[in-house]
Amino acid sequence: MLASDQNSITMFLKGETWRDDAGDLVHWKLLFISPDVFVWIRSDWPTGMATKPRFRCRVTG
Repeated sequence: MLASDQNSITMFLKGETWRDDAGDLVHWKLLFISPDVFVWIRSDWPTGMATKPRFRCRVTG
């Protein structure tokens, strides 16, 4: 883990092989845009670019 705040965690992923244009390994930010919705942002993507929103699984029981 590189950093964290109330809505995000920035990290290197174990086994990551993607590199940026400078040859450095990319890092990823897991950003919660609501309590149940998050996106991934890669360090070399343009500002504002992210994965499609993902939804937290609900545990029932």
